Amino acid sequence: GSGIDMIGDSGKIFWADSGLDEVFSGYVTNSQNHKKKTVRRGLTDFADVKILQSSGKGCDKLFVALPDKGIYTMSCNGDNYTAYNTDTKPNALAVYSNSSKLYWSTSSTVYRCNIHTGEDVETVFERKNDDVNIQYLTIVGDTLIVDVYGSDKYFFMDMSGDNQKELLTATEPLGIARAYLCPTPSPSPRPTHGDQKSHHPSH
Repeated sequence: GSGIDMIGDSGKIFWADSGLDEVFSGYVTNSQNHKKKTVRRGLTDFADVKILQSSGKGCDKLFVALPDKGIYTMSCNGDNYTAYNTDTKPNALAVYSNSSKLYWSTSSTVYRCNIHTGEDVETVFERKNDDVNIQYLTIVGDTLIVDVYGSDKYFFMDMSGDNQKELLTATEPLGIARAYLCPTPSPSPRPTHGDQKSHHPSH
């Protein structure tokens, strides 16, 4: 598996490459001047990476999901790699900064906790009676969307897990795409009439 996340509308992204067992950073805009960088190597069986943004809308820290090992955190340059929750087998992560919650999925259940302490773990969504695998999560506004592989369904719900509804059906759903508004260069100001050179012939 692999995951990707972006810092607000800055255009800077972090992504996981499960084939290379590495985390990278780069930019979706102006990529010629901002080359891809390796953030951390050696993360085997890597499933997802998510960003906790700082109050200044930068990168505060990264959360990574390793299904065989648990959830780990690290600084945005790859340092300070630390165990966060090793009593779970996470497939996907989602950060809800409005209430400082980290969400994650195992094969049949979605949990959440206090993102700063890892405490106050709650069950948000579960499908224990089905042969399923919850592989992807995403948060849009104040809505949680869950991809339930094996049931051919996507569900959406409140952030607490209440008001669960079926969003759509899809044969073997394998992901959720989000649209981001990326920054674009401001257009060059047009010259005012007084800045334009006269085109009248000289006398």
